[in-house]
Amino acid sequence: MKGLFFGKPLLVNNEPKGEITGVYLSKKYPEIKAVRCRLTAGETACVSWVGARIEDNGACFQRLRATLPQNFIKLSRGLPIYDEKGALLGVLNDLIVQNNMVLFFVTQEGNRYPYSMLKAVKDALILRKKTVFPLGEPLPAPLQRKNASPFVSKRTLENAVKKGELIQLTLSLSPFDFFGAI
Repeated sequence: MKGLFFGKPLLVNNEPKGEITGVYLSKKYPEIKAVRCRLTAGETACVSWVGARIEDNGACFQRLRATLPQNFIKLSRGLPIYDEKGALLGVLNDLIVQNNMVLFFVTQEGNRYPYSMLKAVKDALILRKKTVFPLGEPLPAPLQRKNASPFVSKRTLENAVKKGELIQLTLSLSPFDFFGAI
């Protein structure tokens, strides 16, 4: 399911238990590992994402398992977003997520920036300049290799050039946004 993430209801066996206020991502891929949530009792908790799924009506869990994430990228509403030169691009308002992977950062103004542009994150997001290559785009299943990233990387492109398969690779990808404008 593709949709906005922060503020989604947290559902356990279809009963609302709170709402998502933040997310913890793997440092290697834009994959959700845990979420920070505000429970209906007013408490804040960090919950493992294992076994969870996103649906139209909220984030569905079989049960809530508290976790203490370490070595993750922590994102929440209100983080400023800058480009490499220090220009403010906006403030993080939400995420667009599909198949438990973050695809885009969404600003309060509604601008979208692909996750593949992320260069650094701590108290702010720093995005690299936009690329005309499909870096960070998901690879189609037939092109995915065991124990390799499921996304287009520099290595993927270099190997395709060496084998003379760059055009075939590019045409097999879903349409991607050359300029981050979608």
